[in-house]
Amino acid sequence: MSSIVIWAPPMFWGPWMKLGGHTGEITYNVNFDTVSNAPSACVIRVKWAKLGPRITEILGPPGSATITCYGTGTDMVQAKSFSLGQMLRVDSGLPKQF
Repeated sequence: MSSIVIWAPPMFWGPWMKLGGHTGEITYNVNFDTVSNAPSACVIRVKWAKLGPRITEILGPPGSATITCYGTGTDMVQAKSFSLGQMLRVDSGLPKQF
């Protein structure tokens, strides 16, 4: 299982961060929650391979989604907060990347 902490800046998308890599068909869950002392509403984007890149948006925190991929690649995640910037922990069922 992969777990990363990402920055959700206020009103702008943060940078794309590596969530994990895979080859072939895989289904995994993505869960996220704030680790900040001043949580606010936000959204994350998960970019994943399914015969070409696809993007799923998840509102929260907390939030979760199930992703099914049929390709090879590195799935990525980015976040945006709607008011205050905050740090988010994103957990996925993908293998940990070093």
